[in-house]
Amino acid sequence: MKFNPKELKLTLFILVPVILRALTPVLLKKASLSMEEFTLINVLTNFLYWLSFALFFVMALTWQIVLRKTALSYAYPYTGLSYVFIMLIGYFYFNENISISQIAGVLLIISGTIIFVINKDDD
Repeated sequence: MKFNPKELKLTLFILVPVILRALTPVLLKKASLSMEEFTLINVLTNFLYWLSFALFFVMALTWQIVLRKTALSYAYPYTGLSYVFIMLIGYFYFNENISISQIAGVLLIISGTIIFVINKDDD
């Protein structure tokens, strides 16, 4: 596996929509928790909901840029990492519990992504 600065830059750019994909549901949860009553008016006037919609839009735009620069079959496996970020945010920010099976699943996702990236270089 050779170090390729151009591929490293692309990989880091692929992580932008992946991270945004993880942050969007976090903001949606935060928005729903901030309301005393879940009504359409409360949703439409909640800044966090609008911010989550904006993040989703930015995520979609950055994902389109990623797809223009690389193959879908290369970029898409990285999206699994959003589950890793969501689990960590849930644990550290919302004080959610993490089970052994969740940890095992996350380790499989990370391992699979690493194997995928290493095998991509063999092509």
